[in-house]
Amino acid sequence: MGALYNLGLDKVIADLYFTLPFDLGVVDARKRFNGTSEPAEGHAEDYGKVFVGEPYDIDYEASRAAGVVTEYLQWIEIAKAQLAEAEEDE
Repeated sequence: MGALYNLGLDKVIADLYFTLPFDLGVVDARKRFNGTSEPAEGHAEDYGKVFVGEPYDIDYEASRAAGVVTEYLQWIEIAKAQLAEAEEDE
């Protein structure tokens, strides 16, 4: 899995945002996994949340609630800004 991240998995996910017709996002966060530096180690605890809505908004909200930085959301913001700028130039 680490090899995928080294190839830029976050950029691939951002690209998919603009190419696939997502119309509903669901993040089931009834449980939260607290891991260690090893991805398969850690423990699960009750978190009690389910996020439903527009995919970008839900991923942003869930990331913020969990206190994590989600790199592909940053790439989506950059791409949105570039698209808006390109539309203004036309």
